[in-house]
Amino acid sequence: MTRSTCAVNGVAYGACAWDMPFVRAGESVDPPSLALPTVPAAATLAYTVTLHARDRSGVLWRYEGTSDVRRPFAARKRVGGGWNAYTTVTPLRSTTAGGEGDLVARDRNGVLWYYRGTGDPGAPFAPRERVGGGWNTYDLLF
Repeated sequence: MTRSTCAVNGVAYGACAWDMPFVRAGESVDPPSLALPTVPAAATLAYTVTLHARDRSGVLWRYEGTSDVRRPFAARKRVGGGWNAYTTVTPLRSTTAGGEGDLVARDRNGVLWYYRGTGDPGAPFAPRERVGGGWNTYDLLF
């Protein structure tokens, strides 16, 4: 699952959804697109997007929007490995290129862990803190 937060024309960050078309072998479809929040009309559209993605080996990557439609994301930045220990990773506050924003992660045993944003882009999260067990009761965290 892909989760993103977006800000448009200075409006507060919020969730924004991706349209990820299903592709069958040999078919041609539109590329994925991002549904930006609706804001009042302005002469210029300015947006900020931060995307976190976990690869198959458990490495968490951060992608920052560039505001350039020809190259929507800057080169990915490695957050760290070991994130495949979690069944769910959910932002609590919008994460930024400046290393700000918090998130929680639930491990396979149902323990919820809190990661505080540090404000340091090179190490965006402080060491995890245990929130508690029993979170595997829930099928969705947001």
